[in-house]
Amino acid sequence: MATILELTKGKKFNSKIYGRINDYSIYVNSDKIEVSNEQVQEYNLYLKEIESFKANYPEVLNSRACQNIAIKAGIEHEFVELSFEQEKAKMALFEIENKTAKKGNVEVALQIAKYEGKVVCIYVKSSVGYEDYIDDEANIKDIINLVK
Repeated sequence: MATILELTKGKKFNSKIYGRINDYSIYVNSDKIEVSNEQVQEYNLYLKEIESFKANYPEVLNSRACQNIAIKAGIEHEFVELSFEQEKAKMALFEIENKTAKKGNVEVALQIAKYEGKVVCIYVKSSVGYEDYIDDEANIKDIINLVK
């Protein structure tokens, strides 16, 4: 039996499941398709996995430096939204380290992305509203030294 993902791949689907136990259906390309309880359970687990993944997705991976590495690795193409599987593959390329620092009354949270052991980008967010991606070597070194 095909999964809901297989039934809807490349087709128009609003991600909604209609009905109740033993009487579920979905609409694919405006056609009603009946689906089983098992298909619905599997699809709901998939949606929960995506939700959890997005909640834990490191902001630093949205940096230009990380995107360029993913492009070179053949995982994404510029300006194209990635599939869930591609996003997981991109995340697997990087080692992510979270650090915090405090200077006076200002707290700074850092997400550090390493690729093959080398820091390629740091996402900086401060308690006073400052946010930035740091991806040039000189500034990366300065920030790393600051939080040591």
